[in-house]
Amino acid sequence: MAVATAIVLAVAATEAEAAWYWSEDAAEAALVADYEGIYAAYCYGRGRWVRTPSGLKGYRRMRCYTEMTDGTEDTGRFHVRGKYRYSFYWG
Repeated sequence: MAVATAIVLAVAATEAEAAWYWSEDAAEAALVADYEGIYAAYCYGRGRWVRTPSGLKGYRRMRCYTEMTDGTEDTGRFHVRGKYRYSFYWG
């Protein structure tokens, strides 16, 4: 019984730490939806990639260029944190 419990905990821990990969399109859409001042975003994957179920390349790290509603432009780093979570660092 203890061995079965250990195996279940190991699988659960592995799933919780699973690496998620997002397409460049998904990152762009998330930024436009989540940041009020962003008019358009263009993200470019960096490093290792995997093929997503939809056939696109998925990345964990991206560099994004944004066009703001006030006409300015800015850049930032997009880091995938989970299936629906990410961090965005300006600059």
